[in-house]
Formats: sequence, structure tokens, C-alpha cells
Amino acid sequence: MKINKIAVLHIIIILAIFSTPLWLNWKLIIVYMLLNYLQIKIFGGCVVSQLQFKNKTEGFYRHYINKYFPNNKISEKNLNLILDYIIPTILVIVGYIVQH
Repeated sequence: MKINKIAVLHIIIILAIFSTPLWLNWKLIIVYMLLNYLQIKIFGGCVVSQLQFKNKTEGFYRHYINKYFPNNKISEKNLNLILDYIIPTILVIVGYIVQH
């Protein structure tokens, strides 16, 4: 079985991001989220996803949701809303709560 090194790196980055409330000041989480938003606007999406999938249209979450849940009903608009706004907001709130 061939291991996709970029996919492994992608998972490590995602886990690090989801754990930021535990190790990164909540104010820096806000800065990171702004930088991530700029990445999406400037590069048309996640740079690591573009390296992994060799295009700008396929993203990590959509790829694996479709792969493991082929009959899912999550629209692209809803997935982007969750990934770009809801999760970052939750990370900042959890970071603030944990750190105060």
C-alpha cells in the first residue's frame, strides 16, 4: 500500500489546527484564521489541498466525505460555511474559554 505523504502531512496540519485552543493563544488563533482566509482568497483554496489533488477544485474534506459517505447530502456551500466560518469561530471561542 502506497502512503500519500502529502495526505499524511495534511492530516497532521488539520490535527494541529483543531488542537490550537490547547497550545496557541486565542488571539493568535484569530490571526491564523485571518491568514487562512487570505490563503483561500489569494490562492483559490488550501495550498496543501492543491498539492495533494493537483487542482483547485477538490478539497481534503470534500474528497474524503465523498469517498467514505458517497450518498452524503452536504452541499459545497454548507461545507464551505462550516470550514471557513463555523469551525474557526468555535476554535477561537474554545481557545478563549480554555485560556481564561
